[in-house]
Amino acid sequence: MSVMTECANVEANDTLITYDKLFIGGNWVTPQDGGMMDSVDPSIGKVWARVAYGGAADVDRAVAAAREA
Repeated sequence: MSVMTECANVEANDTLITYDKLFIGGNWVTPQDGGMMDSVDPSIGKVWARVAYGGAADVDRAVAAAREA
């Protein structure tokens, strides 16, 4: 299993992929605010995926993990 498939869910009968985790400190983690946002393919102007949105608490976690590394 690839690293990306650990956080991806393909919705049944659709090509929209959902990446519901953030990669922080070497691990896939759930966003603390649970936010999601659309990722638009600029070449066709359509949503191709829903991705996890990192809020302020997630940024703080990422900064702390980076400092520790």
